[in-house]
Amino acid sequence: MKGTFRWIAWSMLAALGMGALWCCRTEVSGGLDQEIAGSGGSTDEGDSASHSLGTNLSEIGYAYRNNPFVDLMRSADPFFSGTVDGWSDERTLEVRPDGYPARLAEGQVARTFLIGGDTAHVGGEIVVLYEGDGQLEYRGGVESVERGEGRDVVTLRERDGFWLEIHATDPSDPLHSIRLLMPGGRCADDATKACRADGECSERCVPFEETYADQPFHPTFLAEHAPFDVLRFMNWMRTNRVRGDDSPRPRWPVREWNGYPAVDYAQWRPVPVDVMVDLANTTGAAPWFNIPHQASDAFVRTFAERVKERLAPELSVYVEYSNEAWNDLFLQSQEINGLGCRALSQDPEGECDHDQDGTLCEYTEWNATQERCVEYGQRYFARRTAQIGAIWDEVFGDDPRVITVLATQIGSLEHRGAPMLNHEVPGLGPVYEHVDAVAVAPYFGGGEPPDSVDEIFARAELPGGDETYAVLLGEEPDGGPLHWIVRDMHALRDREPWSHLPLIAYEGGQHFLALGDESRSEMLATANRDPRMGELYDEYLRRWAALTEGGLFVHYRSPSAWSVWGTWGSKEYQGQPVSEAPKHQALLRYLGD
Repeated sequence: MKGTFRWIAWSMLAALGMGALWCCRTEVSGGLDQEIAGSGGSTDEGDSASHSLGTNLSEIGYAYRNNPFVDLMRSADPFFSGTVDGWSDERTLEVRPDGYPARLAEGQVARTFLIGGDTAHVGGEIVVLYEGDGQLEYRGGVESVERGEGRDVVTLRERDGFWLEIHATDPSDPLHSIRLLMPGGRCADDATKACRADGECSERCVPFEETYADQPFHPTFLAEHAPFDVLRFMNWMRTNRVRGDDSPRPRWPVREWNGYPAVDYAQWRPVPVDVMVDLANTTGAAPWFNIPHQASDAFVRTFAERVKERLAPELSVYVEYSNEAWNDLFLQSQEINGLGCRALSQDPEGECDHDQDGTLCEYTEWNATQERCVEYGQRYFARRTAQIGAIWDEVFGDDPRVITVLATQIGSLEHRGAPMLNHEVPGLGPVYEHVDAVAVAPYFGGGEPPDSVDEIFARAELPGGDETYAVLLGEEPDGGPLHWIVRDMHALRDREPWSHLPLIAYEGGQHFLALGDESRSEMLATANRDPRMGELYDEYLRRWAALTEGGLFVHYRSPSAWSVWGTWGSKEYQGQPVSEAPKHQALLRYLGD
């Protein structure tokens, strides 16, 4: 759903009054095109040169066709209430502080889904370890179950899904610490190689049962993420909530440290801080954290202290406040605007409560209240970014490893840069003194879905005879991502005192959407499997590097399922052969691997 709402956001720019960002720039379009044309050649080091590249981690869950952890419980749904004959009865389920059911009411069953059944998935023997007293049942593609004391072995087919049910639990000693370990293990001589038997390794194939506690990450997941320089944890931290989404979202929004799960919690959604840092240390990639939008200073400080304590000393850390506060299709956008009005307006209720219902800056059609809310929200967002960065700098002792990121909408810096970067923060001074990078999301392909695969890969001529993919240039008067990148670079470089700040990409990549249309969804999937998509990525990334002077690019996103709502994953599923994934091939080429 994330991508769908982002596309709708672009289509709403005019209604939101943002079209003015580009209304008066046509007089410089020729110059922009010349800069874009100049970005088309090879870099000085050659096309295979190594560049700074990261990836956004995919959402965690049974629907996404990825298994980051060898313990399936860690990526499972939270337990919910049902009966033997009914999937969900919407009754309250009493749970322990670690997320396991504390007791069951009469006729109540606790369920959690582990693996989706629509597509092929892992099969074989799943070892189940547990503590406490009760009755566990296994459902879905289960062929057999061997039961023991605190240890069961479930043989699973490679289809039909898999879920767990708790039919009874002793309130004095409830079932807890349930671990469902995936089949196989990892090679003793290579932690990034999965195996089923000793013959597949130079040394022993070590069962996951022996290593899951100290090595929680699946070897295939590690292998696919190890090449990247940066891992952005926005999805793992469950930063977003879409406006209109009424589904339960435990622990959202996080405000205090005790609201964030620890390692002993049943499901890692959001993922504990220690686990994210351990992944960074294991892969050697710099972590990128998205601080919850209502987090207190105490939360920020404790988070930073925990990262400093555990992060390898050679790794940098990127720190961003929330995600896409500019995008009003996320609830955090409205709430940040409301926080801004409360902090900056002399009359918050009069200026920011359109219907006088007590809620500031709630979503409505565009009006004067919304305009004021956005202005207050942008300045508050910049202020809070600086405050969070200052806390991290204090904890780390002004260590240059800490990179505080101010993120905003692509193409908007000419309009928003000065109000945000010049904003005076009480006790700190201007925002630009506490920011180390400005980040945008230079996607290509947003807007109306194309009619054919060939349309996606059409080419267009630039002045001087240079040629590039039309989707990268976009259409007048606004242009496309290459034009927006150039404009943002000018907005940074042409102004003191923040001209030194690098422009980086917090997200980016293809953005073609079928908007729920199955027929177009298959066409877009075909396009993403087409070798030309890899070639388009090659040109896109090469020009990004040239136009931004080698700015970090963080792709959206890691291997995960494609759907009618977006073909985001660099692969379609964890473990897909690289030879079948042209986007992933292009990312590796850009890295120089």
